[in-house]
Amino acid sequence: TEIYTLSLHDALPIYLAAATPTLADVAGLILETGMRPEEVFTLPRIAVRVDDGFLKVLRGKTPAARRRIDLTDASAQILKRRIEAAAKLESPYLFPCDTDPRGRCLEYKALTLEP
Repeated sequence: TEIYTLSLHDALPIYLAAATPTLADVAGLILETGMRPEEVFTLPRIAVRVDDGFLKVLRGKTPAARRRIDLTDASAQILKRRIEAAAKLESPYLFPCDTDPRGRCLEYKALTLEP
């Protein structure tokens, strides 16, 4: 058997094409902002200022984890989409849980996969 190694540049479009829209948004935010997965899963709407071009990480393991992150065009587009989806579900979080749309998700398995 042959083993092929793909660069991130080559692998990302393949992953995003196969991922659900929610997982594609999570991956996009991780790659565009450098946020940790848990920071993305637990991101509240009130922490995002798309029009001002930044978001704030309000919780973290250390004081340094709480920080301001400037948005790229791609991350702003993702966040606008997530804000609209969260508003439809009346969720304060951008990635609400299946079990409680108003609750924050702490792991992938509990994410609401489709808005």
